[in-house]
Amino acid sequence: MKEPICPYCKATLKKTPQRKTKCPFCEKPIFVKSTPTDRNKHLMTEEEAIEVESKWAEHHEKERIIRSLQAIGSTEKDLEKEQKSFFEKKPIQEAYNALLVKTANNHNDYHYRKMAHHQLALELSRRNEDFHVHLKEAARYELLRYKQSHVRKVEILTAGKGNSCNECQKQSGKILDIETALNTMPIPCSSCTHTGLGEKPGFCRCTYVASF
Repeated sequence: MKEPICPYCKATLKKTPQRKTKCPFCEKPIFVKSTPTDRNKHLMTEEEAIEVESKWAEHHEKERIIRSLQAIGSTEKDLEKEQKSFFEKKPIQEAYNALLVKTANNHNDYHYRKMAHHQLALELSRRNEDFHVHLKEAARYELLRYKQSHVRKVEILTAGKGNSCNECQKQSGKILDIETALNTMPIPCSSCTHTGLGEKPGFCRCTYVASF
C-alpha cells in the first residue's frame, strides 16, 4: 500500500485520511474522493476535488439520459450517433435534446412522439423555461394514438388527490369524445399550479384513459 502523501506539500502523513482533513504540515484542506472511472479513494487538492465533482455530475447526467432513452424508443447507440459531428463531439445534453426533437417530429409511432414531447417538457421545466407547448403536443399525440386505435371516447385522469392541484381535480373523471378533446385540448390544464422539475407552475400531470 502506498504511503499517504499530502497532495500539496508532498509530506508523508501518519495515516490515510478517510474524509476531508487538514494537512498537519502545510495546513491545507485534503479531500478524499473517488472518480467515475476509479472508485478507489484518492487524496486531492481542493482544485482537484472540484474538477472531480464536475466529472461526477457529468457521469450522473449521462446515466439519467441513458435511462430515459427507452421511453422514446432509442438506444445509447442512437445517442452516440447524434453526438458525432464534423467538427467536434456534441455535449451529451445537446445531443439528447436533438434526438428528442427528431423523435417528436419524425417518429412513425404516436406513442414515442408523445414521450419525446413529454421529455422535452421535463428538460425545459428543469431549466425553468416554458414547457407548455411540448406538454400540449404530448397530450395531442396521446389522443391521436387512441384515435388510431379506434377509441371513440376518453376520460381525464388526474394524478390523484394530494398529487394534483385543485384546478386539475375539477377535470377528474370528465369523459369526452376524441374529436371534442382534440378541438378543445383540456389537457394540459391551462390553470394548473403544479411545478415540474423546476419552479415554473403549470406542469399538468393529467392524462387520458380510454372510456368504453
